[in-house]
Amino acid sequence: MLPLLALLAVADDVRAFHRSRGIPPEISDRSLADLGQQAWVNRRTLGAFGLHTYLWMPVCFGGNLYWLGRLQFNLVRRGDAWAISTHIPEVGPLTPESVDDAFRQAVAFFGRHFADHPTTVLHCSSWLLDPQLAEVLAPESNMVRFQQRWTLEGEGTTPTRMPCSSRSAGAT
Repeated sequence: MLPLLALLAVADDVRAFHRSRGIPPEISDRSLADLGQQAWVNRRTLGAFGLHTYLWMPVCFGGNLYWLGRLQFNLVRRGDAWAISTHIPEVGPLTPESVDDAFRQAVAFFGRHFADHPTTVLHCSSWLLDPQLAEVLAPESNMVRFQQRWTLEGEGTTPTRMPCSSRSAGAT
């Protein structure tokens, strides 16, 4: 309970940061709603109220997670450049159309609200990119089609942590 209370205590500060960047209240509210999703994941996973993903929450409550369409995004450093990191919340189908829309929104959003951190590169580190999934799922499944948007990078990296760059939404 303590992590939940601590996060709720700083929610207004996060909203103030968002306002300082010109981020609309509806995007701020939806992004902060990740706390509820994480509590739901905890209940579904452990069968109890709580927040076992509390180490993830500083991304959101540090003012650096934005829920845009079907996906969530935050800025990360990749070497000397900035990239838009992509996250896949558990909230319904991952259709190609919803992914395209989210990518378009993300590139426009970060270009507008974080012009001081220029980037159009999309990046993802997710277990959904594990190549073994494509071996057991239908080629037309949304998860396989999501995987096909990315180029895997790095040797010796475990499948759940492979850094990637998007080939869609005008990103390089």
